[in-house]
Amino acid sequence: INAEYGPPPHQHTMTTVRLEVTSSVFGGLGNERTFDSTLSLDELRTRLERFVGTAPRYQRLEWMDGEGRVLATAALGAQGTLSAVLPSGATRVNVVDCDPAQTVAGSQDVSQVERVKMSDEEYNKRENTYRKWRAANPDAPLPFAANSPKSGSKLVTSTDIKVGERCEVSLTTDPKKRRGEVAFVGNIDGKKGVFIGVRLDEPLGRNDGPVAGKQYFEASNKYGVFLAPDRVATGDFPELDPFDELDEDSDEI
Repeated sequence: INAEYGPPPHQHTMTTVRLEVTSSVFGGLGNERTFDSTLSLDELRTRLERFVGTAPRYQRLEWMDGEGRVLATAALGAQGTLSAVLPSGATRVNVVDCDPAQTVAGSQDVSQVERVKMSDEEYNKRENTYRKWRAANPDAPLPFAANSPKSGSKLVTSTDIKVGERCEVSLTTDPKKRRGEVAFVGNIDGKKGVFIGVRLDEPLGRNDGPVAGKQYFEASNKYGVFLAPDRVATGDFPELDPFDELDEDSDEI
């Protein structure tokens, strides 16, 4: 995967190929990646696993055009190089998950997850809860509110961040900063303040762009996230190669 921006969407060079990546489990929209055209299909499947979750041995690949028509397929275990098998006019690789155990598909079925339920009476008996802290500190800033920047940070308004800009974000579920592209800037129904919708480079988000049934931007499942402006920094943040063995910022080799 090329760590630079790569050519414009769906454009190829002599050594790289720009393709949209989708899967039969997650679908996909807007997740375009640049691949080295000399990659073997085994190497390509290994890279695709990071984006779609399906193990390489269970990936059947479909090469598709911009209208969603299947131009050619690569069966399970098929060999060759990307440049040799990619048909003319292909702009998308769709990974068909053939895992008989449905490992990835099964993980998306939230109906199978047991939900923890607690009555207000039980919750009020607990010590050190956010509800009790808020009652004792009614004037304290709301966490991650757009008008409550972190200490030492600059208040960011909706005019500072624009759709289409590359960005680096802080996620509550990941101590490492992650990158992506700004896909939405504005207000969300029923929420206070400005929110930034980000289409992440990796499936580390919370959604695919909707809130309470309303779609604010398009992304593949788990690639979308909404954040307060003070958790988003825009600038020269090209897509990173997750397979680089060395971090360019590391002081160890």
